[in-house]
Amino acid sequence: MDWLLELLWRYGVLAILLGVSLWLCVSDVHHRRLPDRDVAWVLIFSLITNVQYHIGVSTVLSMAAVLVFGFILFALRVIAAGDIKLLTAYCAAIPFSLLPTVLMLMALSGGVIAACYITRTAIDKRPERLKQQGLPYGIPIAFAGYSGVILATLI
Repeated sequence: MDWLLELLWRYGVLAILLGVSLWLCVSDVHHRRLPDRDVAWVLIFSLITNVQYHIGVSTVLSMAAVLVFGFILFALRVIAAGDIKLLTAYCAAIPFSLLPTVLMLMALSGGVIAACYITRTAIDKRPERLKQQGLPYGIPIAFAGYSGVILATLI
């Protein structure tokens, strides 16, 4: 019975984090918003994962780096504030050494999303719609962030 509780504790938090991540993706596609409440859940479960797997304090450096560079990109109107908050929340369980890998994965998956949206607007012949709505970049952030958390638990 103890092994079952250990299993639930160990992987239950990661399963819940996956569920919240998927919910955020759906919210971003339909509403182009990442609700603060849901981002807070990502932060909570990322912190629990950090403690569970003894990932360490290098995550503070990851969070600080994302906040600083994210603020600069936000000031330049390159990225939205919700996207920065979401990536920072995931970084609570991502050590600084994995941050470049996570950012590269986010950029590559974001490129796939952008290519899909460009193709879709070419077929629909309504490019103004894409300009008005923007890309749901919460999807690549959630994908790369959750992947980074999983990688951090394996190290």
